[in-house]
Amino acid sequence: MDSRSGADSLHREKTMTQTPSFPFRPDGPADLFLFMGQSNMAGRGVICPRFPQSAPACLPGAGWEFRAVSDPNRLYPAAEPFGALENRPGGIFEPGMKTGSMVTAFINAYFEETHTPVIGVSASKGGSAIREWQPGSPFLEDALLRLRTAEKYLADNSIPIRRRFVLWCQEKPTAIWAPSLRSMRRIFCGCWKPFSPKASSIFS
Repeated sequence: MDSRSGADSLHREKTMTQTPSFPFRPDGPADLFLFMGQSNMAGRGVICPRFPQSAPACLPGAGWEFRAVSDPNRLYPAAEPFGALENRPGGIFEPGMKTGSMVTAFINAYFEETHTPVIGVSASKGGSAIREWQPGSPFLEDALLRLRTAEKYLADNSIPIRRRFVLWCQEKPTAIWAPSLRSMRRIFCGCWKPFSPKASSIFS
């Protein structure tokens, strides 16, 4: 079995939900989202007898995943586990760890509210601290490379970008390393600076 067929098999085994009959690209402008942060964004969701509900399927035409690392030549219908195959040695790398996130549910809600489809790019790393996302760090450099790769693909394929966003979700490691609001703001501004002025930000 070659590496590509093995990766495809892994994805089929791990995918929780995916809507059939999905358009292969947006039919108009889309919003580009870089999904960043640690495990709360990367996703450690699982189903079990006590909590049997699986992740929602993406609404047809609501959103796609652009796989900037594993297959930067097409769009995939957004599905969980989002970003499971996006592992770059020396950068954002956590094979087998992404088991289901909030991304697809967010895309559905965003599309229902804005009527604008989403192109999502995975750039999250479980267990990471905000100090590991400062300018020049392997994680942030990888995230920027993923963003540039997505922008080039969309431009080459005449898919207009309406707006660019960084959606960030992180918990304890940030609070531990930045105990005050002032220090947290300073650290976040350092992480955010390389993206400005191209993207808007939503911090959680």
